[in-house]
Amino acid sequence: MGSMIPEADRVWASLMRQEARGRMAHLLPEGTILCLPTTPFPAPPVGQPLSVLDPLRDRITCLCAQGGLAGHPQVNIPGATVDGLPVGLSIVGARGSDASLVAMARAFEAAA
Repeated sequence: MGSMIPEADRVWASLMRQEARGRMAHLLPEGTILCLPTTPFPAPPVGQPLSVLDPLRDRITCLCAQGGLAGHPQVNIPGATVDGLPVGLSIVGARGSDASLVAMARAFEAAA
């Protein structure tokens, strides 16, 4: 499927990724973490039709894909519930901080 993407689109996506990596590197020097909600809203209730879930998925991707887009480790842990629906916490670390980020996520989860 990737081979079907036009060259101009691949070049544009590469530039966007380079910009995201630069911004994230600026925000996350070594020893720094970024905490943000995993999604912009509580998890949708089970059994929602695709017509409801598709636009939500686009909004979720804007938050939960930051680490992967920028090449930084990112973990998600359960946070709380809102009206009985789960809300997660996403933790993003500096490049190369995978092990310490997992340890920190475990400590957060144990403290909850």
